[in-house]
Amino acid sequence: MLDVSVPSLLVLNPSPLVKSVPLAITVANPQKLIRFDLRPLRKVLRQIVRDAGIDRGSIGFAVVDDAAITALHGRYLGDCRPTDVLSFVLESAPGYLEGEVVVSAETAARTAPEYGWPAAAELQLYLLHGLLHLVGYNDRTPRQCREMRKQERHYLEQLGIDYQESRLIVGSRSSVEKKARPTNHDQGPTNPCPPKKPRPS
Repeated sequence: MLDVSVPSLLVLNPSPLVKSVPLAITVANPQKLIRFDLRPLRKVLRQIVRDAGIDRGSIGFAVVDDAAITALHGRYLGDCRPTDVLSFVLESAPGYLEGEVVVSAETAARTAPEYGWPAAAELQLYLLHGLLHLVGYNDRTPRQCREMRKQERHYLEQLGIDYQESRLIVGSRSSVEKKARPTNHDQGPTNPCPPKKPRPS
């Protein structure tokens, strides 16, 4: 497992002072499996947030391995399998957002060859997709999927990535609201986590 901080989910009620600070975007990417340039990515991530009318708050991104994202997937969505991306909305208000996005580099490396494009493109798609969820886009209906796809294409092109029509993240259970309440988890987990054994008293 990568030694990386994953979402703390601690900032649930930021003070008015915190809500007044300029937007901060951080990316934790200690993994070595997939190499990509963070500088243009940060610019595009910030552009997504600006385009959504958000100029205050804090958004953190973590690139982790399958073990780390599986733990979060199980904890917050009840599905003990690795997934591509998880988004956590911690707090939101007009012009303000606190959130975190977690993506799996191992899932990106494993999935990219199926669609015939680089693992770096797959991973950056996960990061953009997660942020688009944070700023309000969804993919639960065909209309929402079309709009999400349009936005993914637009921002990937800004990164110089040729959008693969066959590579769509549609209908994923990747968004979690404040206090880890699932937003895209209507059907229940397809691979539920086993119940925890009671600790001996």
